[in-house]
Amino acid sequence: SYGNYIEVREVVEKYCADALRQWAASGATGYDIRFRWEDVDYAWRFLIKLWNASKFALSNLADYEGSHPKRLRVLDAWLLSKLADTIEATTSFMEQMRFNEALESIRDFTWHVFCDHYIEAVKYRLYGQADDDSRRASQYTLSKALFVILRLLAPFCPFITEEIYHAYFKQRVGVESIHLLEWPRPDECERSPAAEKAGSIIISTIAAIRRTKIRSRLSPGCPLELLQLDPGPYADALAEGLDDVKGTCRAREVAVESLQSDYYVVDEYPDIHFKFRAVKR
Repeated sequence: SYGNYIEVREVVEKYCADALRQWAASGATGYDIRFRWEDVDYAWRFLIKLWNASKFALSNLADYEGSHPKRLRVLDAWLLSKLADTIEATTSFMEQMRFNEALESIRDFTWHVFCDHYIEAVKYRLYGQADDDSRRASQYTLSKALFVILRLLAPFCPFITEEIYHAYFKQRVGVESIHLLEWPRPDECERSPAAEKAGSIIISTIAAIRRTKIRSRLSPGCPLELLQLDPGPYADALAEGLDDVKGTCRAREVAVESLQSDYYVVDEYPDIHFKFRAVKR
């Protein structure tokens, strides 16, 4: 009846077509979905997250010539391995016309794995606080991951993905539109179960330290005079990512040692303990 619907134009004018398309894809195939402004707002916030992450990535790829680094760090391999899993899952969902699950798979990886964890963990490398090959490894990984993410998202968010593609990748790929490119394949990114396991430990440790900073009324970027870390049974994994823990948590010194009392715990890995002392201002 009259007055109980929302005009498409109203949604597009308030948000954008890509946000509306995400809402339309969020329902299970064959079922009606109720329109909710909250769902469109979530989709809009995801687009903002993607846009800001892309701006950050592209600003740090200006001097990247596309070469493969001598070696990837464990967090680089972790991200690309998880991306291979995401490509496989998303492709399977698309083939089964489970578009809502395909979209959620891409959004979850992009928002939480790529933006919240990986980008935060490699900022110090991109800012030149590590050796050149380490910086190049992060540039290689950023470029590769973003290129795949854009192609996965293109059917759902055709406008923003095209805009970002034209800003950087078109000149390098030589194809006029992102919508003329092939769908990503899982074998574009090397799988590494070992890197996924070690990377999860490193990322969880970094996240726990940053959360504890906030609970201690410090900013996540507050420099630490000393970070004491007791890796428990995860010494090998944390040794691989110690530079990333140190750089991301802005610790001037990291001491790997046994802690007996007054320590914090990494929730996902309770055998990992830590404590820190902030720089006095």
